[in-house]
Amino acid sequence: MRSHTLLCFLFFVLVCSVSASAIAVSVSSPANNSNVTSPVNINASATPTPGYVITGWHIYADGVDSYSSGAVNAINTNLTIANGTHTVVVRAWDSSGAFASQTLTLNFVAQGVTVSVSSPLNGATAYSPAHINANAISANPITGWHVYVDSVDSFSGGAGSTLSADVLMSVGSHTVIVRAWDSTGALGSQTFSLTVASPGVGVAVSSPANNATVASPATIQASATSPNTIIAWHVYVDNVDSFSAGQTNSISASLALSPGTHTVIVRAWDSTGAYNSQSLTLTATNVVQVTLTTPANNSSVSSPVALQASATSGNGIVGWHVYVDSVDSYTAGAVSSINPSLVMANGPHTIVVRAWDSGGASGDKTITVNVLQPGVNVVVSTPANNSTVSSPVTIQASATSTNAIVGWHIYLDSADVFSQSNISAINTSVNVGSGSHTLVVRAWDSSGSFGDQTLTFSVGGTPPPPGGNYTLIDDINPWLQCLNGCGDPGGTGPQPVTSQSLVASPNNSADGFSHLFSIGGTAVYADSYWYVNRTATSTPAMPSALVTQQTYSFDLLIPSGQENNPQAIEWETQQQFQGTVYNTGWQALYAGISDPTKMQMRTFQWSDKTWYDTGILVPRFTADAWHHVQVDEHVSGTTIFFDDIIIDQTRYVPTIPSGASHQAIFTGFSAAFNNAFQLDLNFRADPYTVYIDNMTITYSTN
Repeated sequence: MRSHTLLCFLFFVLVCSVSASAIAVSVSSPANNSNVTSPVNINASATPTPGYVITGWHIYADGVDSYSSGAVNAINTNLTIANGTHTVVVRAWDSSGAFASQTLTLNFVAQGVTVSVSSPLNGATAYSPAHINANAISANPITGWHVYVDSVDSFSGGAGSTLSADVLMSVGSHTVIVRAWDSTGALGSQTFSLTVASPGVGVAVSSPANNATVASPATIQASATSPNTIIAWHVYVDNVDSFSAGQTNSISASLALSPGTHTVIVRAWDSTGAYNSQSLTLTATNVVQVTLTTPANNSSVSSPVALQASATSGNGIVGWHVYVDSVDSYTAGAVSSINPSLVMANGPHTIVVRAWDSGGASGDKTITVNVLQPGVNVVVSTPANNSTVSSPVTIQASATSTNAIVGWHIYLDSADVFSQSNISAINTSVNVGSGSHTLVVRAWDSSGSFGDQTLTFSVGGTPPPPGGNYTLIDDINPWLQCLNGCGDPGGTGPQPVTSQSLVASPNNSADGFSHLFSIGGTAVYADSYWYVNRTATSTPAMPSALVTQQTYSFDLLIPSGQENNPQAIEWETQQQFQGTVYNTGWQALYAGISDPTKMQMRTFQWSDKTWYDTGILVPRFTADAWHHVQVDEHVSGTTIFFDDIIIDQTRYVPTIPSGASHQAIFTGFSAAFNNAFQLDLNFRADPYTVYIDNMTITYSTN
């Protein structure tokens, strides 16, 4: 997310920063960080600020003005630049006086192929097989490699700009030539001298024998000896590092091998850095592969349990057995697939499906299943039936079914006080007055079946603090909207293309409807902020006192193909009470995360308009699935504490103090209470849609 992107906040004055520049420069060739030859051809175009025209161009090579042009929208020119790495800046101006640039880093290379060997160094001493690392540079693609040892072709490799090869050499001095070719037929070489020493490490492979035929996975058993401590092992399959171990004198490695012939190198190192290897040629044969399509592992099923399985082998399948909890429960003959139904008692079971081929080889698949009574089973773990508790009352429950659990409702004395979607367990708190109460906790599955548990309890002690809730916020349509740049004078700046609507929910949401928010267009890093505002006279009205504790929760779904498009997804509540702003902004940041499968959770400090890391890194939302998000905050004095975030039943607590609490700030703004949801575009302005359902705010006041 760009550093100046902020949530837009609704109050009598809206604040949101946006880039003021609208002129843009695009370089179509050459690509950034590419290898080129001189002279290099540069193609670029520019788009002026709306209402203005392009007035001039300059190209700077390493800060030197090397080309200029006048009032044209595109340029196509050739620049002569010396070999080496250079910074090239392409800049255009428009009649408003604004300018924009595109900066390239280009590596100018000579015609032909340049080869560089990074290891071993010239004159070095190594052990056989010698590991060689090299790279090649050319303006054209590298298509092949050869390594010559004392003029003997000892290794060949395919296309690619880098080489990593293990080359067998006898003990003694050698002349090694590493050579690469490009697609024009041009070649380049580097020659170096290498001395191969007799290793102090001895490696022996006891199983399998060289040139053996094995089934996959193959077990490699090896031992090593040395006057020094053996500290490391690696096993390479066709030059791919496939196994590693630490300080041990022997290994037993299981290697998955595809059918065919493979070169396997087993290598051990000692504490001096000396190493030795044993090379094997192994042929992997077809094995019996069993595929179990139904039921899924760890699934809940009803009895009789239907199984669907198939098996493949290079030889014919001749027999089947199915074992339930180690008891042989089904047999079949020479068929490639089976489809039995097995009666099983309620509870967990281990199922092994095994097939044999005509060569005597076998393969199997093992799963566990939980056999349930048909329908939905609800278990309330707290509160206990007939117990006495204090308010707010914590309610924890789980549900099981042979189908997916899609919805929950909690009824307190017949009043619907809670709902949630698409999770198999709930953990929530409900404000309850003193006295005796009846609680019904009910869950639905995807077939429409439901089950519930009813219990009674009493609430004693101090009455709960005053508070309330806002439910089905997602069913409000439309929400108010604040587009990119709306906080600037006149709301100028590039704008995204957005839409919102109340639609039939994909994939079984709680009430069948959800709120669709979408963003797209061409304005990179643009954002859209949708919000629901409440005042003293609105319906429903804002809280009448300071909110000191709140839970903001909703269900979220991103369609397939768009799950990695966001720059960031943000949500917040904001209360303006007695002139002071209490903001609880959260952000799921996608951009700039080293792990592309994760998103970074940050919180917003309204006083300095800055996002702060919480130390929480969570998996990204998977596509086409509903995910439940809940954030909890409380206020003490003028400090806002971000207590936790719960995503799909997993609770995360901020670990970085600057992201765990923020200060409210006095502004003098009029009283209001709103909740908001924001989508940000990334550097490509990739469009995406988010569905929101079951949005609820539950709060207590002082």
